[in-house]
Amino acid sequence: MKKAIKKVLVSALAVLLVVGFTAPAAAAPVKAASSKVTVKTSTSKKVKTKTYKLKKKVKRKKVTTKKTKKTSKKVITSVSKKVEETVQTDIVVKTTKKAKKKTVKTTTTIKKVIKTTNLAQAGNANISQLKGIVDDKVISEFNRVGMAIETNPNSSLLKGADGVFSPSQKKIVVKNNVNRVLIHEVGHFVAYVNNRADSTAEFRAIYNAEKNNFAGDNRAYAVSNNKEFFAEVFKEYSMNRASLKSHCPRAYEYVKNVLAEM
Repeated sequence: MKKAIKKVLVSALAVLLVVGFTAPAAAAPVKAASSKVTVKTSTSKKVKTKTYKLKKKVKRKKVTTKKTKKTSKKVITSVSKKVEETVQTDIVVKTTKKAKKKTVKTTTTIKKVIKTTNLAQAGNANISQLKGIVDDKVISEFNRVGMAIETNPNSSLLKGADGVFSPSQKKIVVKNNVNRVLIHEVGHFVAYVNNRADSTAEFRAIYNAEKNNFAGDNRAYAVSNNKEFFAEVFKEYSMNRASLKSHCPRAYEYVKNVLAEM
């Protein structure tokens, strides 16, 4: 990828008519941007008692108690929210033997904690908020070519998506100020100004070889085509580098080399 070619492509941003590359739409409408964490806790208790007849009469009353505890965790991440659900189940089994009867009392207590983090930040998105997350050369190039970022949930460019990169209008439009979405769209920008790095024969081969290994939080959309794969790989490179290197080492090296040549 020669720098001369890159400069020609950058200068063509203002005149090329390109539909734009989109980030996936959320399953439900995204609420207004605000940084907020909410925690909801609920507890339920269920008691079950069973009595059995003993063949032999016990001489002395005997009580035994057995306790077990189980904890499960589940994390669901959407475009604008991260939901962490923790369920703790405590089971107490109390067995009483008296005379010719055995009574088993099982008490099950379930405590559920749901922590919801709104990933949307307050205010309008800006490339400077990605400093320290994406490569500094990307931010410099973004500013040098005069790209802009618009936060507008009503933009006609979105067409139901959460973000779009429009080379013809030299801007990125996002529905809300969410870093994950913004970085994805910046990934499209990086590919565009680097000789369409998302569409080279080399990267198409990497996409076909490693798409099934991709472990990012937006896997279904990432593997839909090579361009979205590049944008999601760039996002993972910026936010979860170790994981990307482990699961998609060739894609990791490819993005690393693209950035080195900027």
